[in-house]
Amino acid sequence: MRIALSAGHYPEAKGAYNETHHIAEHDVCVDIVEGVYRIFASLREHVLIVPAGPLRKKVEWINKENPDCVVEVHLNGASGDAHGTECLYYPGSLGGLMLATEIQARLVRALGLRDRGIKERHNLYLLKHTTMPAVITESLFLTNDDEVKSILLDPISLDGGLVQAHAHGIMAYMSQLNDAEEI
Repeated sequence: MRIALSAGHYPEAKGAYNETHHIAEHDVCVDIVEGVYRIFASLREHVLIVPAGPLRKKVEWINKENPDCVVEVHLNGASGDAHGTECLYYPGSLGGLMLATEIQARLVRALGLRDRGIKERHNLYLLKHTTMPAVITESLFLTNDDEVKSILLDPISLDGGLVQAHAHGIMAYMSQLNDAEEI
């Protein structure tokens, strides 16, 4: 199975920003994607890292490479005390729903954050225009200092929780597909 991993946003448009700790969303997402990549590479799984760039170029690249699934890693941003984790998929995509379900369950368990659920999103370009099951993860709120301190600034929670949860969720999805093929 070929898996594509994408870090949300890109260097010129870094996404959400944490003012207290001076952390940009794209930079953290790159670290998460690289961590997940290392896990799959050590298992000799075929993993692609989507080149950074504007969304249209990412989607063109993904569709050209034609992986079996794609996971784009993001961190939420909001004003106030918003908190929790959620996964987004395109309505009607059974593969997207399955992948989102597996990753969401592991993120909630590993991070101990509020389960904001799995959400259908028909208006997100990556989900709408990729030709394979795709998921966008919103693991935590970068604008929530408590979540940043307890997860992103703690190497054990970052690598052993956030990164591992993504990898294990993708592995569980792959296992479901393999089980279905054997029937």
